[in-house]
Amino acid sequence: MRTLWNAVAFLAVVNLLALAFAGAWLYRTGRLDRDRIDAVREIFRRPVAEVEADRVTAEKAAAAADEAAEQDVAWSPVPVTNLDAADAMERFRDLGRVANDRLEQDAEAIVARIEDTFRRREAELAALRAGIEADRARLDEITARASDADFQQTVTDLGEMKLDTAFAIVRVWLEDGRRTLVVDVLHAIDADRRNALLGEFVDLGRDEVAADLQLALRERAALEAASTESSNADPANTDPQPRSGTTGGRLDA
Repeated sequence: MRTLWNAVAFLAVVNLLALAFAGAWLYRTGRLDRDRIDAVREIFRRPVAEVEADRVTAEKAAAAADEAAEQDVAWSPVPVTNLDAADAMERFRDLGRVANDRLEQDAEAIVARIEDTFRRREAELAALRAGIEADRARLDEITARASDADFQQTVTDLGEMKLDTAFAIVRVWLEDGRRTLVVDVLHAIDADRRNALLGEFVDLGRDEVAADLQLALRERAALEAASTESSNADPANTDPQPRSGTTGGRLDA
């Protein structure tokens, strides 16, 4: 029994010396100091269950703090230092939108003016073409009557018959809508007879009819003069006035 005790005591002394030598070696090599000794002692001072409970509590508190910090960031107001820059950027965008709207309005106005000018010019050209066609048709009518023997005979008869009879015939032609025939006949007869017939309209209080016929006579003379000048200006045109009429009793307008 004594031998067993001696063996146990010997082993205890050997372990104690080993621990002392190990501690001295750790201290000399810089692997052990008082703070680490206190930390090791603190680890073994408290039970594991208590340390685990403290750890869980600390993790929950940290999670709550992180969530609160995130909420503060999400709902925090815009920093005062950024308000001027944001306001300036918004004003710049507003100016850009206003300028863009104004440019679009100006472009639409320009397009509308161009389209309106084009429509007016197109209408003017259409009216000009219609006038040219009407003048051409009138010249053809004048040319046809100039070569019509019946028309020439009608002019002669109106110049020789009584004034009242001739005036009655002219009035019938006007009432039938044969105005150009009346103008051509008045142009073909002598000036005295023409003035006498126009004077009859004045005597009846139809001054407007006399004025209208007088204006038509001037337009007819201007049309013939313009046609003659155009024909003389073109040396290659040997027959400036087309001949579309035939003899055979044409007195219609």
